[in-house]
Amino acid sequence: MGIYSNRTMKNPKAIEGDPKWLSVHATGWACDIGYTDRKVALIAWDWLIAHTAELRIAEIHDYAYKAPGATKAWGRSYRCSRGEGVKGVKVQTGPALGSPGGKWLHVEIENTWASAEEFQAAWKAIPKP
Repeated sequence: MGIYSNRTMKNPKAIEGDPKWLSVHATGWACDIGYTDRKVALIAWDWLIAHTAELRIAEIHDYAYKAPGATKAWGRSYRCSRGEGVKGVKVQTGPALGSPGGKWLHVEIENTWASAEEFQAAWKAIPKP
């Protein structure tokens, strides 16, 4: 779906033009990966979660995840500050992610990579599903 988008965050507190509120997409450190097949999205989610450390993933949002027993797909999110892999996953119980039911995965990597080549080497070293 896309990576670069020079825009302000989608947040009611955001102030247009204030660099503090710049979307991570505007930095080039995030991408949205759209899908039409939920099974493929689940494989991608599982693979990304399994490799959060190697890829230095900061956040992943799965907007279409519906918790067992939930009446709506509020989504789930991974955040590195909660721990690597599944330890960092939180199932949402309300509209915290802003796009419930959205058919894309949002992925942010840390801005600690020295170069695109360094990230590419890490990506290539990990077995794919």
